[in-house]
Amino acid sequence: MSILSNYKVKFGLKIFFDTEYEFIDTISESLDSFIWEANNANRANQLLDAINYALANSDSNITYPAQSMMLAVIKKSTTKIYDEMDNYENSNHTPDFELPTSDFKVIVEAWRDYLISRGK
Repeated sequence: MSILSNYKVKFGLKIFFDTEYEFIDTISESLDSFIWEANNANRANQLLDAINYALANSDSNITYPAQSMMLAVIKKSTTKIYDEMDNYENSNHTPDFELPTSDFKVIVEAWRDYLISRGK
């Protein structure tokens, strides 16, 4: 199975008050919400730059915030997503979702490619 099918990744359009919005749907609402914030190709490429840096540098620990106050902590082996930045600072809080960084990269690349195909 492919990584996209393992995470049940789907892309599509929703109409809300006569405006179209691209969406991503996966096995995790936290993953969906975090990736959706990179809602154009430029933002998706910025996120991919951070992912690629983490994959290339074994000692990296990138904290990548989203506008919604979500946070991804990207390391070479794993990416942890927190629904709120404050939860990361609380050492007793577990991440809301965790996945291998290499899988995260494939999903973000597919999202970016979908956005480009939609002219975003």
